[in-house]
Amino acid sequence: MSLWNRLLTIPHPDPEVQRRGHNLLIIGLTLSAMSILAIPLVMIQPDPLPQLVANLTGLTLVLVLLVIARLGWVDQAALWLIIVLTVSFAVIPFGTGQIGLVPIFAVVVVTTAAV
Repeated sequence: MSLWNRLLTIPHPDPEVQRRGHNLLIIGLTLSAMSILAIPLVMIQPDPLPQLVANLTGLTLVLVLLVIARLGWVDQAALWLIIVLTVSFAVIPFGTGQIGLVPIFAVVVVTTAAV
């Protein structure tokens, strides 16, 4: 079994929970990759500190939720991911002063809730 398959395997007897967990892990890994790739872009901003703090805080929370999902607690991880994304949707534009990020967070929250 490859590392990728082991990473995306949810140890749960119910195939529906495994499927939802797999989807949640893919969404979380995509968000994590986007967050890591955004760090160099954040660093070239005139005032990078608020954006860097928001980026690293979000990355940490998503990685913790991925570990929770990986342990088989998919419903709890999905609920907390939706809460984190909704709070990000509401707080980050005011903390960073960039209202242009709001539509991106809205799409991500709706996509995650659909899982």
